[in-house]
Amino acid sequence: MTKNIDKLIDQLPLIISDLMLTLANDAKALIQQRVQEKGLNAQLNKTPDYSDQYKKRRQRKGLQVNHMDLTLSGEMWRSTGIVNSVKTDKQIIVTIAGRDEETQNKINWNSEKQFEVLALSKPEEDLLYNEIASEYLEERILEILNE
Repeated sequence: MTKNIDKLIDQLPLIISDLMLTLANDAKALIQQRVQEKGLNAQLNKTPDYSDQYKKRRQRKGLQVNHMDLTLSGEMWRSTGIVNSVKTDKQIIVTIAGRDEETQNKINWNSEKQFEVLALSKPEEDLLYNEIASEYLEERILEILNE
């Protein structure tokens, strides 16, 4: 058992690093799902309506117009993800943003004009930290201790 505890201590930085990357990817997926499928911002309010002119453009492409989903071609969402991970003595900071300048410009414009695109809602934060992170840590710790 002592050997397994020592192994856990040795592997803890890697476990935490992996967890942070997992949480960042899950955060992006939750945000994307909320905006695309439900048309809600991080405060869980309805996203703004598209302008009449833009609605017509979307309708010609066969896209939904009931709520702003920030999805015309889907490229913005596909090109959004982890762009940086910084480890310090006491924390790991993972940044989600546009992976290229054009995507980041779209995110910035929509965040300034419409709603904060990459903000998490309170229920999403709770899910990430209270369920996903807890479950991930418990599984990894038990896996090592039970070897």
